[in-house]
Amino acid sequence: MTSYAETALIRSLGWLSQAQQAISHNLANASSSGFKRRQPIAEVEPTRFQSLLQENLPTVRYREVADWSPGNLVPTNDQHHVALESQDFFRVRGADGRTHFSRNGEMQIDVQGYLCDEGGHRYLDSAGTELQAHTEGGAGESVAISANGDLSDGRTGASLGRALGVFRVADRDALVPVGHGRFVDSAAQDVVAVPTTSIKQGHVEASNVETVSELVNMMVVQRSFEATSSVLRHIGQLQSSFISAVTR
Repeated sequence: MTSYAETALIRSLGWLSQAQQAISHNLANASSSGFKRRQPIAEVEPTRFQSLLQENLPTVRYREVADWSPGNLVPTNDQHHVALESQDFFRVRGADGRTHFSRNGEMQIDVQGYLCDEGGHRYLDSAGTELQAHTEGGAGESVAISANGDLSDGRTGASLGRALGVFRVADRDALVPVGHGRFVDSAAQDVVAVPTTSIKQGHVEASNVETVSELVNMMVVQRSFEATSSVLRHIGQLQSSFISAVTR
């Protein structure tokens, strides 16, 4: 029969394995614009089980949260690239009608003249309307975006009468990543469009993954996994020795 100590150690191995996957994911996205590193959390479960000494032994479960610390703003000299100097978000809408939050400002202009990300998700204005920078067929045209989000013709400077929306989320930890720098709100919070002067054109926000720190974290997790496995193995050996001694 599995002992309480073995149960706790096996749970620990599971947590460490998931933590290592999160770190690997962070390293794989170190060069992804707007990516936010995933932070492993050991969260105490509300349930407990009795130890052999009639004491409560808390168990933990694995959980991840996003590290929302800002990444460095990297100049690209591309008019279609923007970055946010605030902790707010852009909103984008896919062809399926679903709306996501994003801090990825690597914009493009599609064949219909809409501002979109690399996956074809269109950026929205403050009213939640897909943002058309030019009429259909204007994919080669340029657009200037001011610090407050106002759009103007990149060649003539004439205002286009439209503005890029910037949105604030009360509980950012409720945002769940869905890939490519996009997030969905698991709590269905009320979304607030906010006035801003924090948009910086010609820049993108780099990921906030520090490769050296993540490699150190991976080494710590690997050593912890090895130590936990060793303890679990020794418990099994002690049990075998005890059974052998009793049956002599």
